[in-house]
Amino acid sequence: MQGSGGPVDFSSRQVNAEIKRKVWPTLRVAGFDKFNARKWPAFYRVQPTEPPEYGCHARLHLEKRILQTEYPRLGIWYVRPDGSNLAAVIQDALSVIVDVGLPWLEKFTSLPYALAEYQRPREVGREEYVCAFGTFKAAAEGSALAFSLKDYAAAKSLWRSVVESDRGSRHPEWLEQARAIIALCDERRVQS
Repeated sequence: MQGSGGPVDFSSRQVNAEIKRKVWPTLRVAGFDKFNARKWPAFYRVQPTEPPEYGCHARLHLEKRILQTEYPRLGIWYVRPDGSNLAAVIQDALSVIVDVGLPWLEKFTSLPYALAEYQRPREVGREEYVCAFGTFKAAAEGSALAFSLKDYAAAKSLWRSVVESDRGSRHPEWLEQARAIIALCDERRVQS
């Protein structure tokens, strides 16, 4: 794009600085203690480590509310090369973080809520924030929550779904692990 004095390219550093200036204060008040200008941690606050986004147990991809014909993909806020829309982009991203992202993240700080999400089956049109019931990953992650809540029935149900699934039958190592954990759940239920 052309500015009055010739081509102007807004640098990534300038965009990051503006994100830090406008967005970081809100995230800090919400309890975040690390800043990365292009992504924010999307993991349970009770989790002691900070995995990369794709490795998080619960994931949400925020979507812009502003119309950007030059870049219609909803999950990416586009800043024009001259920076002329930077203020609008930052404002929209911040409003989505405040209105959607932070409330969603707050729900996942509740272990019972998170466990309930792991117990939901796949459905057409359902947004999945965690792995769906019946998958090995849902059983592993969800049962960790269930054990911390001493909800051995929920842990057993998650692992039983693996045993009963078509995919489980193709993975004998999953079945072995599932049966061992189911037995442990039965033991714990008897002890409590």
